[in-house]
Amino acid sequence: GWGRRGIHVTMGGLADSFYEYLLKLYLLTGMKDRRVLGMYNRAVDSMIGNLVLRTPDDTTAYLAEFKDGELRREMEHLSCFVPGMLALGAKSFDTGKNKNYNPSKALTPEEAELSAKSESHMKLAGQLLLGCVSSYDAMITELGPERFAFDETAPISQRIKVKEGRYILRPETVESIFVLYRATGEQKYREMGWRIFEAIQHHCKTECCYTGVVDVQQLPAEPNNSMQSFFLAETLKYLYLLFSPEGDAAMDEYVWTTEAHPLPIFKFDEDFDENGLILDE
Repeated sequence: GWGRRGIHVTMGGLADSFYEYLLKLYLLTGMKDRRVLGMYNRAVDSMIGNLVLRTPDDTTAYLAEFKDGELRREMEHLSCFVPGMLALGAKSFDTGKNKNYNPSKALTPEEAELSAKSESHMKLAGQLLLGCVSSYDAMITELGPERFAFDETAPISQRIKVKEGRYILRPETVESIFVLYRATGEQKYREMGWRIFEAIQHHCKTECCYTGVVDVQQLPAEPNNSMQSFFLAETLKYLYLLFSPEGDAAMDEYVWTTEAHPLPIFKFDEDFDENGLILDE
C-alpha cells in the first residue's frame, strides 16, 4: 500500500510517538504486555527494511520517508528519537542494564525475537545517532536543522542539504544521546551532548531566556524570539541527566514519556494474556 499517492510513511512528525510507545508500554508494564512488543518488532523490521539507508563505510545511517509512491531521502529532526528507542529496546534483555529482566524465565516468541536482534539494533542506534549529529556538525552554527535532505553515498562535507533551516530547541537528538550513553557508558556520547549544549549557549541564550534561530546556516544566528516549552521539559532535562550519576532516574526504574515525564515502572505479579489483559491468579 506504500506505493499509492497520498500515502506518507515516516518515523517523524504525526507518527513518532506511536512507535515509541509500543516499546515503552511493554517496559512500563514490567515487561508483561508482550502484545505491544510484537507490534514493536514488526514496526522496527519494516522501518529497517524500507526506510534505513547506510553510508558505504557502514558507520552512519539515515531515515528516509515514503511519500506519494517514492522514497525520499529527507529526514526530520523529530525522527532523531529513533536511535534512543532502538537502544532502549536492545538493552531490555541485558541483566546489567535492566533489573526487570529475569533471565531464568523463558522468553516468549516476541521477546526471543527482540533479544536475538539486540546487537544489530544497538549497532543501528549508533549509526542513526551519527546521522542525526552529522546534521548539527554540518552547520556553521553547530545547531541541527528542522529538516534536511541527505545523500548517504556522498562525502561527509557534501552529504547534508538543508530543507528547513530553523532550529526550535528540539530535544530528540539529545534524548537519543542520553539513552545511548546510559546504555553503553561510552564517553563519546557525553562529548556529543556537550558540543550541542555549547552551541545552544552560544547562539540561543538571551538575557531572559533561550530562543530558537531562524536559519542554522547563517552567522550571526538570527533569533526567532520563541522558547518552546519542550526546551525546559525535555532538551535541558536530557542534557542535565546526560551528565548526572547513572542512578539518577535509572532507566530500569522509570519509563520516559514522549514529553520526558518519568513514569515509575509498574510491578505486576500477574501476567498478561494475548489481548494485553491481566490474567487472574
